Amino acid sequence: MKSIVYKIVSIALLSLLLSLSACKDDNSTDPNDGDKSSTALAANNTLVSPENTYSLVDINLFHQNFINQLWFFVKSDDNNNNGFTLKVKYPLPTDKTAEMNYITSIIDMKELEFEVSELNSNKDTAPNRWYTAGGLAITTKGKLYFKKNDNNTVTFWTNNLELSDDNVSPTKTRKFNFKFTYSLDLDAVGKPNGVQGKLTNE
Repeated sequence: MKSIVYKIVSIALLSLLLSLSACKDDNSTDPNDGDKSSTALAANNTLVSPENTYSLVDINLFHQNFINQLWFFVKSDDNNNNGFTLKVKYPLPTDKTAEMNYITSIIDMKELEFEVSELNSNKDTAPNRWYTAGGLAITTKGKLYFKKNDNNTVTFWTNNLELSDDNVSPTKTRKFNFKFTYSLDLDAVGKPNGVQGKLTNE
């Protein structure tokens, strides 16, 4: 009887050790593989991944005159290149608020469309660089929202923007939220090198 109990206990301990070892060797690049339903909403001037929240501080604004787009290079405060590049059609919407959809054509961005061409989240589990999900081969999910504030600022934010770890044949996707506010005094039109500034309150 003792030998049967000993065998059962030994098998249970061995199973436990093997399962712990398997967990330790898990090389998953997505901390939320089992739950991709949502990422927490972002407070103003933050970028939120499934793992971390990044404070956003700096903005470079560039008017791409040839294709009539505004490019926002939004960066964090930690010197690790955390942040993203957002592209929207110029001029900005005339309405006080607007909802934008992801681009349907790389060569012809329409009014109320947007693109996030690259997003970096370097405190996260690798991969840390995320792209438009497969260019146009795979639909990028999520909306961009726009609001003109009473203090001469504009706020942009996303709702579960799903990006890919590779812009050609993605193997992983991850959802991000960001929100940032900048002053309309930062006007890049007619300035070949763009303008630089700090993000602000809504």
